[in-house]
Amino acid sequence: ALGIELAAKCALCATPGGSGGPATLLLLLAQRGFSPSKGTAVFLIDQGCDLLFFLLMLSGLVAMSVFGDAQWPHQGLVQLSLLGLALLAVGVSLMMGYLPKLLRTQRQWLAWIRPSRRRWLVRRLLRCRHALRMTLALPKATLAAMLALTTLHWLLRYSLLYLAVIGIGGHADWLWTFLTQMLAMAASQFSFLPGGAGAAEVGVGSLLLPLMGREQAVAAVLVWRLISYHLYLAAGAPLLLLYSARLLRQR
Repeated sequence: ALGIELAAKCALCATPGGSGGPATLLLLLAQRGFSPSKGTAVFLIDQGCDLLFFLLMLSGLVAMSVFGDAQWPHQGLVQLSLLGLALLAVGVSLMMGYLPKLLRTQRQWLAWIRPSRRRWLVRRLLRCRHALRMTLALPKATLAAMLALTTLHWLLRYSLLYLAVIGIGGHADWLWTFLTQMLAMAASQFSFLPGGAGAAEVGVGSLLLPLMGREQAVAAVLVWRLISYHLYLAAGAPLLLLYSARLLRQR
């Protein structure tokens, strides 16, 4: 399982928009005997846990920024970005909740798509909704363990920038570094470059500059990116090549 995860993360980081990650994961799961529907369910359950964690963190950040006395750099921009992300998350959640009704009553939204492609998209959306419902229907102990591990994973990963800032002698609040990474990584998805290359570094660096000197910000971004991005490539590339070679031999 660890090898599959590392190989999928490597493909995620090495392809534009992370498009290779899900495809690699589904392919490797299929090699282990998982049917396409079960493989998709595993992927969506994983994504559902990640989404729930970030929704909770985002809700807390929005409440703290709007109703609290948090004093962050670029306060207005941060509040606008957080509210935008929160509205997007709420919109997606409502759409998934009322998806069958929307597909029945708002067919004109998909009228411009070819019938075959439209049927494929509808099936995918309904399977996604079904997988999310399956996730919520898991035993409470299993669901709690999954959410606990997901929380631990993201808290550790999003602490890397804070540790990098401390390591180079800078000073920043942990919550601000978490927010910095979340906003920068969300924006980097629109760059359509592998791993958000360039956009992620510029986004994080620009949000760190009000708190430290240019040299310190550059050093912190380099250390953070080396561990959070290039380490995935270095650790996952051998496994990805190994699994690819096995697949080619089987064919």
